[in-house]
Amino acid sequence: KDIDHLSHTFQERLSEAITRHKLIHPEGKIIIAIDAADNAEMAGKINEQHAFPSDLLSQGLPEGCVLVMLSRPERLHMLKPQDDIRVLNMKEFTVEETEQYLSLYYSDCNTLIAEEVQRLTNGNPRVISIVVRESNSLDELLNRLGPTLTTEEDQIKKLFEQAKIMI
Repeated sequence: KDIDHLSHTFQERLSEAITRHKLIHPEGKIIIAIDAADNAEMAGKINEQHAFPSDLLSQGLPEGCVLVMLSRPERLHMLKPQDDIRVLNMKEFTVEETEQYLSLYYSDCNTLIAEEVQRLTNGNPRVISIVVRESNSLDELLNRLGPTLTTEEDQIKKLFEQAKIMI
């Protein structure tokens, strides 16, 4: 099968990369990071194809390699992780972290505004970064978020709708 050949070739190349890396950094490790691994699994399922993230988890990796996958917690099961997989959950921003982040983009940010953004986003860093990227001012940012809690999916849908209008 093509997928078996690809997996075997990947493992060989990875082992070679680890060996070469160890020559320069004997204690070093190769880190493979996959963002949105859950999305890859969903796409594989929709297209009736194997998905790379779960294949990696099931194959295992050579000594000297670390695999980091990012996934929404509610979709973690899609990756079919084994019991020995270490799962870390990202925490939401604190009000202080929200204020610090917003201050990078808006000089008029203060604690009250950060508290409101925190309330409206539930401190979700991804939602905050999306709305910051799409807002030229704090007023615009608050208008995009308010008056009720905004989820990541809500923000992505809004951005998609705005993009359709621009076309």
